[in-house]
Amino acid sequence: MKEFQDKRRWRQVVYSWPVRLGLTLVIIALAGSVFRLYEKERQVARERAILLEEVERLRVRQRKLAAEVEKLATERGVEAEIREKFNVIRPGEKVISLVAGTAPTSSPSAPPPPWWQKIVDLFR
Repeated sequence: MKEFQDKRRWRQVVYSWPVRLGLTLVIIALAGSVFRLYEKERQVARERAILLEEVERLRVRQRKLAAEVEKLATERGVEAEIREKFNVIRPGEKVISLVAGTAPTSSPSAPPPPWWQKIVDLFR
């Protein structure tokens, strides 16, 4: 009988309001910690995604630079780069400038037709 009374006393202690309140406070504290950890994990995931994009951008840049280095390893590539950067030509070469979008105009040296020629052109 004493054994049953001990169990009953133990249940009364466990199910009492102070113990329930204490356990509730512990659960709330743990839940708050879990929520803060979740927020940190989300922030780290965002930063990781940003860094992965940066790494990919740097890899693309590295490929471009490697291609440029390969191009500059040849004599023709060096010459093309010098011509582009310094706007130079080899001796004996000539430069042709093409201007797009300009229509040819009549030469200003030709005199305008006389006034009577305009009347004659109307009857033709």
